Amino acid sequence: DYAWSLTTGYSDAVDVRAELLCDPGGGQPNQSSTGYVFRDECVPMSERTETFIVKPPPTDPEPPRVEEHTFYRTRHGPVFARGRVRGAPVAFVKQRFFWKKEVDSVPQFLRWNTQVDSIDDFRAAAADFTMSFNAFYADGTDIGYFHVGRYPRRTRGVHPALPVWGTGPWEWKGRVPFDRHPQVVNPRRGWVVNWNNKPARGWDNYDGIKWGSIHRVELLADEMRRQLSNDRSLTTSDIVDVIRVAATQDVRGLYLGPSMLESVRGIRGARVQTALGIVKEWVKAGAHRRNRDGDDNMDAGATAIFDRWYVRAVHNVFDDELGQSRYGLVA
Repeated sequence: DYAWSLTTGYSDAVDVRAELLCDPGGGQPNQSSTGYVFRDECVPMSERTETFIVKPPPTDPEPPRVEEHTFYRTRHGPVFARGRVRGAPVAFVKQRFFWKKEVDSVPQFLRWNTQVDSIDDFRAAAADFTMSFNAFYADGTDIGYFHVGRYPRRTRGVHPALPVWGTGPWEWKGRVPFDRHPQVVNPRRGWVVNWNNKPARGWDNYDGIKWGSIHRVELLADEMRRQLSNDRSLTTSDIVDVIRVAATQDVRGLYLGPSMLESVRGIRGARVQTALGIVKEWVKAGAHRRNRDGDDNMDAGATAIFDRWYVRAVHNVFDDELGQSRYGLVA
């Protein structure tokens, strides 16, 4: 008599640590050193060497070759780069708050499937979930949303978007309590919606750019509001339509298209006006990207025009800050 589902959470549970390198033997450290400073002691890194058989592609007549690689790990995580900070040699590592705790989510799946008689039971299991997800629950009486996972409480003064020293004073202070996670039970509007979007105002992920000012979940929410207009009740088919309509819409075209069209109102030229007219009609019709006949072309020629226009607009806005070579850092 109940249902539950998940979408990926994308919340920030990983930090980069800069390990100050040292020589366990007492020598002068360099960027290849395998010791690091933690609480004023020089601690040796753990290491393991693995052997890989590298097979050539079918077009290459060379035989397979054998390669050996040594991997290093500190108490915080695996070393992925080395460098210098203010002249001192350091190793950069990724510290994952959920490391070796991933399988702790498995019992919660079992509880959700076999030990739930109410939304309170579901929430109790959600509190012990270790990986980052958005969890949804519905029964004949209640609906609910819970942002689950293990997220670190960072020391005051640490910015989660920047590397931090691994020498000791800036260690995590345990887990963010589950009652501080974004969650809602029986919201006033009567429904919940999610599409891997930012779960709540003020809950940010500084390690990525997935959560911007526009979220694709707005496609679902706007269509849901449209379906509910005039105080009408929705059937199951209506709810499916909410998903069906949003599935083919271009969120850039629908939400940025009107502003882009407004910005070029004064541009003249017959060809330009024809192209803008095509895009305008496409945006007005819902900015759908469809290929109903299954050929190699989208149904609306406007998508080709808009895609080229959008890329040029992005470069015109950001090239003076990023240059042509840095888009991969933020894409």
